[in-house]
Amino acid sequence: MNVTIKDILNNNSLSNREWVGIVEDADDPKHEFRAKVRVFGLFDDIDIEDLPWAYPISNIEFAGDGCGNISVPKVGTIVNVKFDNDNIYAPKYYSVENIQQEIIDDIKDSYENAHIYSYDIDENIKIYYTQKDGFIINIKNNTITIDNDDNIKIENNNGNIIEITNDGKCNINVKNDINIKGDKIIIDSEDINIGGDNLIKHLVKGEDLIKALNIIIGLINSHVHTISGSATIPISTPISNINNDILSDIIKVK
Repeated sequence: MNVTIKDILNNNSLSNREWVGIVEDADDPKHEFRAKVRVFGLFDDIDIEDLPWAYPISNIEFAGDGCGNISVPKVGTIVNVKFDNDNIYAPKYYSVENIQQEIIDDIKDSYENAHIYSYDIDENIKIYYTQKDGFIINIKNNTITIDNDDNIKIENNNGNIIEITNDGKCNINVKNDINIKGDKIIIDSEDINIGGDNLIKHLVKGEDLIKALNIIIGLINSHVHTISGSATIPISTPISNINNDILSDIIKVK
């Protein structure tokens, strides 16, 4: 025999009680984060399609004013339920009863002052803080870490890393190309090493090199050979001066 909501109302008092139930359906057609919750001891024999939609409470912070946080509940999640004013057609769910073991493992070694801001094991999303590891954002094994020493580390699941340290260093370590594109790229530093540390060879300043080479060319072109004591023969084919056409239009140095 199918049990109806009316049958339940005739046999139960909802006042001043907290109930426990399991989320059976979270595909809310209104997209208001409602869920159909099978309340134990109350909705045990009700068909899923007949379960009333329950609204979330407690976990919403100012969501109606354009900010806050809220999540679609997972089917199978155990939640608390209450009924305001004995309205069995408008249950409200709150306070998830079980915490996933994976998130417990992330904080158990630094439990004091730990915070779990958000997690979704199915979607591989975790946002939390511990004194040991700092503030962690992990989405599908792509991680942003801000530790308690003010170091920032960004690492994707292929092992490519960007680090900004509290002593003013920025380290970029990737397994493929680094592409930087912009209308103008400025690198301003007292010491630039390209190719690694402890380099001994220096970059040549193009304009100064051209000036020096043109002085040498002028000396070569002005040179004459003396023949038979008095006759002189100038260089047969003068060397042309080098101009700035050989310089890069893109890369410049001090």
